[in-house]
Amino acid sequence: MMLPEEPSVVATVADVSEHLPLKAMVTPDGMLEAKVLAMVVLGVVAAVIAFLPLLFAAYVDRRSASGKPYASRFFNGEFSFMFPFGGGVLLCTIFLHLLPEVTENVESLTKLGILPEIHIALPELLTCCGFFVMLFVDGITHSILHRYFHPKPSPSPHLRKISTVQDTQLQLPAANGDGAEGLRNRGLEPGTAEPKPHDHDHHHHDHSHSVTHLDHLIVSKVSLVRCFLFVLALSVHEFFEGLAIGLESRVNAVYYLQAAVASHKLVIALCIGVEMVTTRIKFASACTYIFTYAAVSPAGILVGMFILNDASSGSEVNLIASALLQGLATGTLLYVVFFEVLTKTMSKSETGLMKMFAILVGFLAMLGLQLLLDEDEDD
Repeated sequence: MMLPEEPSVVATVADVSEHLPLKAMVTPDGMLEAKVLAMVVLGVVAAVIAFLPLLFAAYVDRRSASGKPYASRFFNGEFSFMFPFGGGVLLCTIFLHLLPEVTENVESLTKLGILPEIHIALPELLTCCGFFVMLFVDGITHSILHRYFHPKPSPSPHLRKISTVQDTQLQLPAANGDGAEGLRNRGLEPGTAEPKPHDHDHHHHDHSHSVTHLDHLIVSKVSLVRCFLFVLALSVHEFFEGLAIGLESRVNAVYYLQAAVASHKLVIALCIGVEMVTTRIKFASACTYIFTYAAVSPAGILVGMFILNDASSGSEVNLIASALLQGLATGTLLYVVFFEVLTKTMSKSETGLMKMFAILVGFLAMLGLQLLLDEDEDD
């Protein structure tokens, strides 16, 4: 007598992790090939696309006769629309892809009884938590770097003037003919207690140049941390998208999820490469960020495949971690879009209608891709 087969715990994980249900036949034939192809597209192709702006920048800078970093000016000038375009892509990804996905995960956890029913918008709350995490990390990083790199403030010009006057009065000889010469040697004119203007201006110029250099150094360090958190947030989301592909047990659904993930990951990979060039991040750091962003999706696919083959995995822990981390990652990207991409675009003096139009084009491009994929799914 055969007992009815009980529903597998892994099947529950796969059902919840699906983006959209597909009416496809369950067929194991070609499953391994489909997932290997997904790892290649989401890993290798994404890395190649992200490296294209860096390779272009290296080529242009070598051909530049002046030896100046022309490529970064090119991306900030003629090619500067890519930055607001990427902002539009992320804006659409957040509100029309990530946030609905977090909402779906939370609703699934509630229906399964893993999370209690509460009268709070939990997906939006998780997103706000990620936003504030990024806000405080950014503020703390800027404060620490500002305190570490800035020297102690020097005495004000008024204090220096008083000190000079007192020193001059104490050393003025009463019966000596070189009193005027002594004043000139101290930077003062005879009959005055004011230093020569050019000395003060020279000191002020050196001090201003030093402060400007330190400010640029701090901005560079903060940009490095922001890029790290930006790529980390994207990587968390891409890992769970790869996990959803690895957990999928239908070949057609694997191809659909692969197309859905690649549609925005490859575009964002190009935007990441452009951002690495415009911020002039070191090549070693850029390589680390790009390889991290490219490798997380294949890693998620591998983890999903192992979970699918191991029915003893803790499904509840996986589901809770997925909803929590994706909610935090969504809030982090929300901060990056509004306080980095859009703010930087709108604060530039040369900002015009073309850059605003580029934001809209990026948003509509991702919206069109999503609608196209939805139509393919319905067919």
